[in-house]
Amino acid sequence: MSKRISAQMSFLLVLSILISMLVVTSANVTVQAAPSFELIGFATLNGGTTGGTGGKEVTATSVSQVNELLSTRKKNKDTSPLIIKFDRKLTGSEAIACKEVSNITFLGVNGKGELEGAGINIVKSKNIIVQNMKIHHTRAPMDAIGVENSQNIWIDHCELYNMIGDCNGDGVVTPDDGDTEGGDVDWYDGLLDIKKSSEYITVSWNYFHDSYKTSLIGSSDSDDYDRKITFHHNIYYNVKSRTPSYRGGTGHMFNNYYLDVSGSGINSRVGAKLRIEGNVFENVGCGAVDSKTGFAEGPIGSYYSSNIGYWDVKDNIFINCKGNQPTTSTCSFNPPYKYDHVLQPASEVKETVLKYAGVQGSGIPTPSTTPTNTPAATPAPTPTLPQNTQNPIVVYGDLNGDGNVNSTDVALMRRYLIRSIDLNEGQLKAADVNLDGKVNSTDRSILNRYVLKMINRLPFVDDTPPVTPTPTTTHPTSTPTNFQGITHEAEASSNNLKYAKVESNYVVFDQTKDAYVEMKKVGSPVSGEVTITFVYSNGSGKSLPMEIKVNGTTIESEKEFPSTGSWNTWSTLSVKANMDSGSDNIIRFKTRTSDGGPRLDKVIVSGGGSGYTPIPTPTSTSTPTPTSTRTNDPVDGDIVLSPNGSMTLPEAIELIQPGKTIYLKAGTYKYSKTIVIKEGNNGLPNAMKTLAAYGDGEVIIDFSAMAENSANRGIILDAKYWHVKGVTIKGAGDNGMLLSGHYNIIEKCKFTENHDSGLQLSRYNTSYSTIDKWPSNNLILDCISTMNMDSGREDADGFAAKLTCGEGNVFRNCIAINNCDDGWDLYTKKETGAIGVVTLENCQAIGNGYDVNGKDTGGDGNGYKLGDDTASVPHILINCVANNNKKHGFTGNGNPGKIVLQNCTGSGNGQKLFDRLTNAIFK
Repeated sequence: MSKRISAQMSFLLVLSILISMLVVTSANVTVQAAPSFELIGFATLNGGTTGGTGGKEVTATSVSQVNELLSTRKKNKDTSPLIIKFDRKLTGSEAIACKEVSNITFLGVNGKGELEGAGINIVKSKNIIVQNMKIHHTRAPMDAIGVENSQNIWIDHCELYNMIGDCNGDGVVTPDDGDTEGGDVDWYDGLLDIKKSSEYITVSWNYFHDSYKTSLIGSSDSDDYDRKITFHHNIYYNVKSRTPSYRGGTGHMFNNYYLDVSGSGINSRVGAKLRIEGNVFENVGCGAVDSKTGFAEGPIGSYYSSNIGYWDVKDNIFINCKGNQPTTSTCSFNPPYKYDHVLQPASEVKETVLKYAGVQGSGIPTPSTTPTNTPAATPAPTPTLPQNTQNPIVVYGDLNGDGNVNSTDVALMRRYLIRSIDLNEGQLKAADVNLDGKVNSTDRSILNRYVLKMINRLPFVDDTPPVTPTPTTTHPTSTPTNFQGITHEAEASSNNLKYAKVESNYVVFDQTKDAYVEMKKVGSPVSGEVTITFVYSNGSGKSLPMEIKVNGTTIESEKEFPSTGSWNTWSTLSVKANMDSGSDNIIRFKTRTSDGGPRLDKVIVSGGGSGYTPIPTPTSTSTPTPTSTRTNDPVDGDIVLSPNGSMTLPEAIELIQPGKTIYLKAGTYKYSKTIVIKEGNNGLPNAMKTLAAYGDGEVIIDFSAMAENSANRGIILDAKYWHVKGVTIKGAGDNGMLLSGHYNIIEKCKFTENHDSGLQLSRYNTSYSTIDKWPSNNLILDCISTMNMDSGREDADGFAAKLTCGEGNVFRNCIAINNCDDGWDLYTKKETGAIGVVTLENCQAIGNGYDVNGKDTGGDGNGYKLGDDTASVPHILINCVANNNKKHGFTGNGNPGKIVLQNCTGSGNGQKLFDRLTNAIFK
């Protein structure tokens, strides 16, 4: 099998087949005039973009030869026009360094210009054209094409791709070597990334496909330069997201075709203003609600940043999409150049780009002024299945008839879905793997899952994803992704608070009149009357009146929010108001009596209707001691492990998909090396990846074979949206678990006999030097940490959230007992600065500083160590208990912050119950 499966069929051949499909209807076919391929867009401004037109021509023979040529040009300050032609495939592992040069065209000729493993990196350069090039499988951190601090760039008629699921670059997707669908997040990087002060750029008639990271505009939220980029007549197929992800500046996307984008499509953020018109979106979006912006991941939106962007939308077509599909603009942007003569109705775009995008043979087609008669192209031979004329046997999934179902068949189905090849009758039957009489993206998804061994049979009829077991928490459930409204979180960083605070991802008001949250940048889907739905809880036992203002107008002066029975039971209340479309609305929610107000989770703005009513979340009745609870029976896509089974836990972690569960049967799983759940191996907000005990009996992950060493953690959870439930982690050479990711739930777990803190929240990547990258928004629920002790008997806490711990982390109903140092350690250092506020609810610290026999361990032995004198951090402790610890029950350890201690008690501690808490607020 060829190493590069996705490159087996050249795009020229694809085009010939497409042409045959589109025009072979009779002997006298008239082909419509080809579209104009002239330079359009921002690259026409600032003096225009001509590249090396009219200059010397050089043929590329190797990557090193091209780099030597460019280096000499830079050294000699040569600005004369230059055309570098590529007439063959060049391979390499380094980028072509187009740095500090100008007036160059990189031109593929005769459909043969190809770079494998080597990208083109354009840095501090001007007037550069890349045209007719196929560039693929560039190893991270190299992009297929990267542009940085450069002006007047034209990327035209290129094909750029990697391979989704290929984690090791062997060109074959199979779980046997660690591959997972979407798993190339670390192996490959972007197809076209544009960063820093790059502007006056046009990206036209390109074919982007098979990539996890497609096109990133701006490297971070601080990279907010005034970029100016046009994207038109491109195809994006079988990619994860970033089509593009656009930070800052202005952009124009017209007449593009987006097909099978599994995450988010066009992502406008950091104040970007994008004109998006005449595009076709088909099978785009997953519908997951972004926790920062409230937008559901779909064709167009603002995702992954609290600093949103905007869009001016017109005449777009959405086919079978999920998530945000706006038809109302949130800004106005008129591109400063002429393009109406090439702008097509959206209904014509799909056919046009399928015919003309990508590499175009010997140079770029010359536009025709009149229709011409063209002979029909000869279709390429299509693999056929062996046929039994009396009883045909269908081997589902085997499209090429070789008797196997593998990634080659997946590639054939992908090509069929994009209409680059045709399938015969037998192949169509084999491709209909869910027996619904159609071959579409659902069949491709099922076939992918079968090849990755996520399901074990074909055909696969019941493809309805199961409901993943979720913990009983005191937080409301997420907004349904099919609810047609815009969500604004009460705790969003853009909001203003007075006599109120953020606690466990909702806003809590002080018991005083005129406390408020002023929610800014609230989005509305329409101008005019809307329904505003408040998601709240009220455990006061009585109604609480609130004033509601929208854009300065009082909507309700004393709206009663009825009791919900407890602070952990959530309900909704809706009001009508007038709002402006877009994201510049303001809602003020203010208490009217000294009783304070309800806890507020979010508001949801919808156009008319009665608003959103969630299913109330039941009050938590969990006990602190972890117990094994029978889980739901496994379903397709779940993985069940046993202590002596053929698949290991690390292998399962690499394979499991969002919304699915790794079940561990009772017993002891012994490992001598750290298990890392890598950054990027993420679940989704509404489809977490779960690791859970299965059935009755204790599940122990035993690392006792490890030596004591600071590198020898048991499990490192560096990803997002994982739920670990009902397991014991024992005997690690350092932390039992290092929790360094975000938005995870650790529930009913036990951490014991580890050589450092049982569970610690700190960074894993030591280059992450800012608090926004440190572990945040994690929930540790109903866990116990006990008998953790290093060989010196002085330096292992029960739980630690210290040194490099982010915001929004919560411990609820947890116990730290008989650990050799502190029960909880929230220590800070001057070198790394303040950590985020940590919230502890209903927690107990018992007997820390003593072993289980009551012997002094040599450690500090505080119940709760709440920082030190190098940083002011106002941690929050509610209903926490400290009993019989060797030293203090609760110590601020010099932390000057206004630590909140609400109903915190204790007895039997060796010294003080409350120590060095000068500025603490006791309630």
